[in-house]
Amino acid sequence: MNQTSMSVPVSYEAGFDIYRRAGIKKATFDKLSSGPWCPQPDIYIGFQPGWKPCRATRWLKETGRIDVHGRPARADRAGRPRRDEEPPRWYRKRPVRYLTAAEAARLLGRERKIIGRMKTAGYGPQAAVLIGDLEGYDIGEVVRLGEQYGWVEPGGASVRQQWKELCRYRNRSLKGRTMATKARKRESVATVA
Repeated sequence: MNQTSMSVPVSYEAGFDIYRRAGIKKATFDKLSSGPWCPQPDIYIGFQPGWKPCRATRWLKETGRIDVHGRPARADRAGRPRRDEEPPRWYRKRPVRYLTAAEAARLLGRERKIIGRMKTAGYGPQAAVLIGDLEGYDIGEVVRLGEQYGWVEPGGASVRQQWKELCRYRNRSLKGRTMATKARKRESVATVA
């Protein structure tokens, strides 16, 4: 069997890394990230969002949450954006989705432990991206592996179709989470008023 190419996976920052570096609480970061005034994640591995370190640092510096040396800043901020103000264009981005190891095994019709053993031996799919310790796999690499071992038909059309349906489901559920957060905010404002 052929060994897969051993490329170094690209590292991304999780929300934990960002709010810990800025010195803000998790709840505050969750509120910010569900609104329009936080950059959209660059990638998703499963439901775990990941940001490029340069985009996260730029956002934290522009909002005054860290100083030029990367330390948490406690200086007074400029205030909230105006109602008619739009977020910068670089905040909006369509995230790229990657598979977790369990999803890759499920799409190939194999057990997770078999994929893990193959990966350890150097024959399994190699991670394309990392968020902390969580590895993300590209759908092309997973299909190539399935074709190599005869687990999927050439071209992997059925696997790619299952992956598209999974992505569609995830997008709907993430949108539902955002809408639920907005509804809770409206309810809390209504009870205060």
